Amino acid sequence: MSQPKEYWIKKLDLQPHPKEDKGFFRETYRDEYTVTGRTNEQRNASTVIYFLHDSDQLTDESTFFKVQHTEMIHWYHGSPLTLYYIDEKERKMKKVELGVEEFHFPFPKETWFTRVCEVPDSYSLIGCTVSPGFDFKDLQTTAFKNLKSLFDA
Repeated sequence: MSQPKEYWIKKLDLQPHPKEDKGFFRETYRDEYTVTGRTNEQRNASTVIYFLHDSDQLTDESTFFKVQHTEMIHWYHGSPLTLYYIDEKERKMKKVELGVEEFHFPFPKETWFTRVCEVPDSYSLIGCTVSPGFDFKDLQTTAFKNLKSLFDA
């Protein structure tokens, strides 16, 4: 890795994430164009953030997220980032690794997911695009242990 994580935190003016203790973020774009969202409310057509993940491992206490709209993850720099998500129809936990052969991945709306930089003493710098735009009121979080009944081990 060419730059330490502190370089990117300062350069991109990243702040601690309010819902996750292993990451830093900053919203960089909120579309001025508005669209009608899933619950018939007006919202920005799209939003984009930078997110820097510290190294971590998937545990029962790992935070999983669910948003109301499609979230596209883009890998930019650092170590690979492992994406875990639960396919409730197939009752399977699925895994995608960004930064090796794949560089972006869309989580479908209303999908439980998490992002983990599993390389010790490392980080992953990514971007997240949500369309229609992200709103914290839509964000659901829970510990991984609370979701295990949704898939077959």
